Amino acid sequence: MNTKNTAPKSVGRPSFNIKFPAGAFTIKELHALNPQAKWSLTIRQHVQKKLLSGWLSKLPETRPTGGVGKPADLFIRTAMLNAINARKAARAARAAMNETPVAVDEVTTETVPATTEEVAVESFAGVTEDRAEVAF
Repeated sequence: MNTKNTAPKSVGRPSFNIKFPAGAFTIKELHALNPQAKWSLTIRQHVQKKLLSGWLSKLPETRPTGGVGKPADLFIRTAMLNAINARKAARAARAAMNETPVAVDEVTTETVPATTEEVAVESFAGVTEDRAEVAF
């Protein structure tokens, strides 16, 4: 009887992990950072999977390629983009808070009537006594 493990091994090219830079990058920069990926298509497939999963985000800005053709798209990790946006929002809030002078409300010294009778007397100050009774 055969007691060896006869589980099939994986077939095909061995997988490898792609290293991503901390800031914004292009596909060309990512390919230069990962020399074990021999084809840029492999890098593009990894980027596409990470974009669909939400791990990477595509920036609206582009970087010129230096020649004729389409400018290079910029990508960044979504967690890094969220941190950058949070810092920008905090700075804008601090700047708005520092620029806007805070108005101090004036303290009023008016007394508030304690009972409804005092309110009625104050509201009918110019009315004669017989007309005040009719109003209630």
